[in-house]
Amino acid sequence: MQNQIIHVLFVCTGNICRSPLAQGILEYKALSYSKYKFIVDSVGTHIYHGGNKPDIRSIEIAQQHAINITEQRSRQIEPHDFELFDYILTMDNSNFTNLKAICPKQFQIKIKPLLSFDPSNTLPEIPDPYHQTDGFVTVFNMLNQAIDKFLATLEA
Repeated sequence: MQNQIIHVLFVCTGNICRSPLAQGILEYKALSYSKYKFIVDSVGTHIYHGGNKPDIRSIEIAQQHAINITEQRSRQIEPHDFELFDYILTMDNSNFTNLKAICPKQFQIKIKPLLSFDPSNTLPEIPDPYHQTDGFVTVFNMLNQAIDKFLATLEA
């Protein structure tokens, strides 16, 4: 169906590293994507950084790829998110487990690990780069590839 709107929510722990990058990548790719329109957001399972901009390292790696995520602000998942979003894509097993525990039963089918769309990836989850100095490049590349695979799945 042409121009169907798909709501996608990316989830990590604090919503300042991985999920803002994923949001930015999909928003950027959606600019040249004509089959669907996307409404994209990101959240954290915890409110450690509520209202803050993404981590400066996420901002920098995004900017290196012509993606601007500076307007994003961290927020925690809210009950209405489970109903609103078509896809709720988690970065790691902890995020997945935490969401499943609080999600109403009828919406749990929407929660999927982002890497479940990328079977070629050899890591079980997207690592949190927060305490690393060079992990943001790896995370960006993993997200970029997984989002390409997600889009390919929608096409199929």
